[in-house]
Amino acid sequence: MRLQGTKIISLEHYEFEDLELWYPIYRLREEGAIVHLAGEEAGKEYIGEYGVPAQSEYAYGDVKADNFDAILVPGGWAPDKIRRFPNVISLIQKMNASEKVIGQICHAGWVK
Repeated sequence: MRLQGTKIISLEHYEFEDLELWYPIYRLREEGAIVHLAGEEAGKEYIGEYGVPAQSEYAYGDVKADNFDAILVPGGWAPDKIRRFPNVISLIQKMNASEKVIGQICHAGWVK
């Protein structure tokens, strides 16, 4: 497994693009990565554009860039919501400054 032990955080919020969240997560896990989900609140269920649920393990403010090797931001309408959280913007900037991988799909480029 090429990504064995790699720690990745994936951001979520309501109306994420279902396949853009789940497909990368499943592929990363198949390669051995440890992928966690973060939302506005920890332990909350968020529903994608097509009704697929995803439960957050962390709140945005609890995620520390030093604890992860990469970050994934799915598309859909979720990035429009996610980009409004200063702690998310700070997280992305810290990951970038540390030259960590930042995966952004479709509208996720709004989160910077």
